[in-house]
Amino acid sequence: MRRGRPIPALISRIVQLWLILSMVAGNKATGIGGIPGGGLKLAAPYLAPLYHGLFMKVVMVNQELVQNKGGLLVPIQKGGAVEDVRNFRGILLLNVGGKVLRAWLRKRIL
Repeated sequence: MRRGRPIPALISRIVQLWLILSMVAGNKATGIGGIPGGGLKLAAPYLAPLYHGLFMKVVMVNQELVQNKGGLLVPIQKGGAVEDVRNFRGILLLNVGGKVLRAWLRKRIL
């Protein structure tokens, strides 16, 4: 008798991840990982099973990957004088893989 999750449930999760990877916008900033969103989108069928294994480990140990914690904070000028600090806002560039992980977890939880 086989133990563990049934194969259809596993395939369903991989397909969900494949769809999320396919929806990553190609024109977004690559973040600290350096992987362009368009690359993830094109390689979604090949990367989905690999990311699935990685994400399952994240869920099992209940700990986020070190690469996905934080990000690179970049100041962006809103307008006005460059000398005035109030004319800037910060954006956080995250790893694209971390964005996919959060989207996948959000879909699984909600």
